[in-house]
Amino acid sequence: MIENLKNERKARWDLKKQRWLEFKESEKNKWKNKSNDDATGAAADATVATVPASADTVTVANPAVDNDFRTDITGSSTSIKFHSLPSGESEKIEVIQNWFPDGRSEIKEIKTLIDKDGKKSVNESLKTLEPSKDWFWSSK
Repeated sequence: MIENLKNERKARWDLKKQRWLEFKESEKNKWKNKSNDDATGAAADATVATVPASADTVTVANPAVDNDFRTDITGSSTSIKFHSLPSGESEKIEVIQNWFPDGRSEIKEIKTLIDKDGKKSVNESLKTLEPSKDWFWSSK
């Protein structure tokens, strides 16, 4: 019985090891392909995110191309909450907080309410917070 357990454990370990080696090799190939595409400029407009073989390949827009990239932000935090309300409506609350080098921060809250009929109503609010007098970046 102990010998069987050892053999089963070894078989599981060998299987995990083999899967890890396959994963490592596939990741290396992705990076090789990406560097080759970047050298030729073929993948400059999109980044392909692959998911397990049971699902399809998904093309994701390249954030560096599609978004206004802000270099004045030193930190960022995003949280998203979903609520199902008793009335049958759904509410999504997204809070984005950005921190700046001078100690300021801004909090942007986006509330999206989806009613039973699928109509969306979006409410955005932006609050800017000034640094406290004890902000260490401004001390000399």
